[in-house]
Amino acid sequence: MIDIRYLGITLIAVFLSLAVGMMIGSALGGPDKRDAAYEGLRNQFELLRTENQRVQAENDAVLRRLNSREQALRELQPLAIRDRLGSSTIGVVICGPASERAYWAELEAAIRAAGAQVGPVVRIPDALRDLSPEARSQYRSTWRSTGIESVEPAYEPARWVIRALARGGDPERFAQMASATGIELRGNYQGPVRRLLVLVSVPDADRAALVASGEVPEVPVVETARAEGLRVVAAEPEETVASAVDSLRQRLNLPTVDNVDTAAGRISVILALAGRDGQFGSKPGAARPIPSLETR
Repeated sequence: MIDIRYLGITLIAVFLSLAVGMMIGSALGGPDKRDAAYEGLRNQFELLRTENQRVQAENDAVLRRLNSREQALRELQPLAIRDRLGSSTIGVVICGPASERAYWAELEAAIRAAGAQVGPVVRIPDALRDLSPEARSQYRSTWRSTGIESVEPAYEPARWVIRALARGGDPERFAQMASATGIELRGNYQGPVRRLLVLVSVPDADRAALVASGEVPEVPVVETARAEGLRVVAAEPEETVASAVDSLRQRLNLPTVDNVDTAAGRISVILALAGRDGQFGSKPGAARPIPSLETR
C-alpha cells in the first residue's frame, strides 16, 4: 500500500519546481520560451495530481477492505476461542523494550474469553543486574536448581524467574528476586503456570542486531520454559522494524504469532497456547494466517 505522505511531498516539490522554472524562464528566455516551459510544468503537475488521486483512491479501497476483514475477525473471535484454554493460568513474559499497552486490554479479554486467567506478568529488560551469591543460594534452595547459574550469567535472573513461574514457591521471594535484578512483576503469582506467552518486539535497528545475534532475554526465557515442560508461544505486534518471533522460530522452533495486536493474532495466540503448532500471522515468516479452527 502506497503511503500518501510521499505523494504529498512530491506535489510540493512540483510546486517548487514550477516556481523555480518560471523565475529561470523570466531571467533567461523570451515570452514564448517562458510560456512553453510553464505549459510543460503545468502538464506534469496535472499528471502527478491525477496519479495522486488514483493512488489515494486505491489506498482508501485497501483500507476499507482491511477494516472490513478486521471487523469480521473480531466478530468471529468469540466463537473461535471459547473455552479453548479451560481453566488454566497463563503466565506472560514481556522481553526487552516491548510495549503491550496498545493491545493488552483486548489480549487479556481474549484470554479470559478462552476460559483462562492471566497470572503473573513479568517484564524482563535487555540488561539485568547480577545476582549476589547469597540470593543465588536462596533461589537454589527454593527452586531446587543445579547448574543454572553456570549458563549465560547475563541472563541468569531470567532463567530463575521462569523456573519460579513453572515450579511455584514463595511469592515473596519471587517478588524480591524480581526487584533485585531489575525485573518488573505485576499480576497474581499464586502458583505454577503451565502455559507461557512471551511478548517481544523490535522497535529499532539496535535491538534488531541483538535479536539477530540471539543476545536477548527471550532466548533463555524460551529455553528454560521448555526445559520445565511449559507450553510456550512467542508473539509480537504487526508493525516492527524486524521480526523477533521469526528469529526465535529459526533458533528454537516454537509456535509464533507475528500480529498479536490484531483480531487474527489474538485468535492465533489462544489456539497456539491451546496446542496448535506453527508460525501464524501476516509477515514473510508466517506459514498461515491463523491455526486450524477444528476442535480436537
